[in-house]
Amino acid sequence: MKIALIVLTVVALVSTAGCARSSSGTTYQVGGTITSGTSFAVTVAAQPSNPAQTCVVSNGTGQVTNAAVTSITVSCVGFASTGNMTTARELHTATLLKSGLVLIAGGEDTVGDHLSSAELYDPSKGTFTATVSMNTGHLEHTATHLPNGMVLVESCSSPGETRAAALRRARSCTAPE
Repeated sequence: MKIALIVLTVVALVSTAGCARSSSGTTYQVGGTITSGTSFAVTVAAQPSNPAQTCVVSNGTGQVTNAAVTSITVSCVGFASTGNMTTARELHTATLLKSGLVLIAGGEDTVGDHLSSAELYDPSKGTFTATVSMNTGHLEHTATHLPNGMVLVESCSSPGETRAAALRRARSCTAPE
């Protein structure tokens, strides 16, 4: 018995030899005829470099049976550059809002001052937009998205400091058109 089909499912952007760049969920058919009972092993010959990613094969080894092999998955992950924040900061929070935007709040600037500023990151556009600042700076704080749509920011960076808290209505956090 011969079978002519091995299917690879790609679950992220990937570029490999013999396959064009693909988006999530795309399948590829490996050509040729493979005899039932033959062992197979699928590997990634070269990791994609533009953008840089690490790819892992799941269910990539086995034996061909009398049916198509469809359980092989190639998953690739990596980081890509995006826009720059409106304010350089560290020790800030990033809170995912129901709108899909990310609220970036507080932190410390490049000279060590506590920041009261906030900005919104729009992952669909890769852009940051300044938004309304908090009343006081927050550093090493928490930001919790509450069920009522507000974001609670609370901090106390070191012993003796006054505890500070701020509420932010997340529904007003929309990127300008």
